[in-house]
Amino acid sequence: MMQNSDSIFNKHSTTGTGFPGKALDTYKDLLIVLGLAIILLVFIYVPFLSHNVIRFALGLVMVLFLPGYAFIAALYPGKEDLGNLERAVLSVGLSIILVPFTGYILNYTIWGITLNSILLSVTALLLVCLLVAFVRRQWLPAEKRFMVDFRGPVEQAKKLVLPASKDRSDTIISGLLICSLLLILSVIGYLVVMPYQADRYTEFYLYGPEGKMSNYPTNFTLGEKKPLIIGIVNKEGMSKEYDLAVTLTDGNQSHRIFLDHMVLADNETLEKTIYLAPDRVGNMQNMRFLLYMEGSPADPYRECNLWVNVTEPAVNASVSNETTVTP
Repeated sequence: MMQNSDSIFNKHSTTGTGFPGKALDTYKDLLIVLGLAIILLVFIYVPFLSHNVIRFALGLVMVLFLPGYAFIAALYPGKEDLGNLERAVLSVGLSIILVPFTGYILNYTIWGITLNSILLSVTALLLVCLLVAFVRRQWLPAEKRFMVDFRGPVEQAKKLVLPASKDRSDTIISGLLICSLLLILSVIGYLVVMPYQADRYTEFYLYGPEGKMSNYPTNFTLGEKKPLIIGIVNKEGMSKEYDLAVTLTDGNQSHRIFLDHMVLADNETLEKTIYLAPDRVGNMQNMRFLLYMEGSPADPYRECNLWVNVTEPAVNASVSNETTVTP
């Protein structure tokens, strides 16, 4: 285990009694994690903030660090429980595990895998871990609680940028460091201030009748109707009209079995149950779901496919075995 008394994770100011000078410092890291999660929710659900580079940056932090950090904080509330390097590395590693695992579980629930379900589930997990971390730190003596010192790195930066020595070479190096820091801050400011041009696209997907990416209807009896859920998410930056055509292709022959027209506002999500009834018998027929935008007769804008089998309806056994008696 690597322990460094000057590390950002362990060093903290104390009073003469050995307890932290400010009780809030013990939980400052937990409050920052909670604040970042709340800010991300704001940037996702407030329309005029949803297409912003800050949302992308916060999303990466949410996926790659925050859940794992909260989980580690709940498991190891003491400053001597885990080394600083191990704590940081495990935070990233556990986040990469927890977020996909949450999505895997959601796939077997009534909510399925959507942006809202994943975001809210990860946020709920985050809140539970933060609450457990807070309670477990409360149980420990104040001087043994893990805490983050935000003043230590600032003091170290001051010593690095403004050394006590008045040597000319130190002054030149300090000047170069300050110029580099200002350049980096300028680039970050430019990226934040400049308008973020989000990619324009439309999501198109299929769910089974239970709202999951499984149990798709693939075996039909001729004349039988079966439900299926289609999903469309408009990310085109404006209201769009869509036409959905479902065709059945057997060999070189293709014919349409379903047609629908929809209008979606920008950022609107539509999940709709449709009923399909193949009208030709055959095995491994390609059921194509073709999504057209703005009435374009050209190639479909988006496409999904299912391979289905269609069989003749079974003949009633009592009728087939019926005999005719003649006098």
